[in-house]
Amino acid sequence: DSGSCGAAIARGKGGETVEQICARFPFWFCEKFNDYREKEEKMPFDQHYLAACIAPRKLLIGSASEDAWADPVAEMLCCLAASAAFEKGFVCEDRLPEVDDCYLDGDIGYQLRRGLHYFSRTDWQRLMQFVMK
Repeated sequence: DSGSCGAAIARGKGGETVEQICARFPFWFCEKFNDYREKEEKMPFDQHYLAACIAPRKLLIGSASEDAWADPVAEMLCCLAASAAFEKGFVCEDRLPEVDDCYLDGDIGYQLRRGLHYFSRTDWQRLMQFVMK
């Protein structure tokens, strides 16, 4: 559920944009990041670069169905885009995520639970499942 400037890719996403997050939380970013307000397509990077930096360690990205601001689809697309950096990559079905999807077979995993933006018991349980594989 990290969303914008977390796991969600910035280019073409729904929910929170670079403009909006910079306006609300300017202290989270360096001044240069403001150059990409309403210009995400001009960024020389996107959030999958950050996710790829985790490799070769495992990474689980979690989403919540009612957290449109974080944009679950953009979070799953981040998994796909970062997949090449991981030995086992991201293993999923070839479709957009649906509630209760849980892809834990690769080195980068993704899960979409029902609910809002918070870290739930379900998130903890799926994290433990992923780590124990």
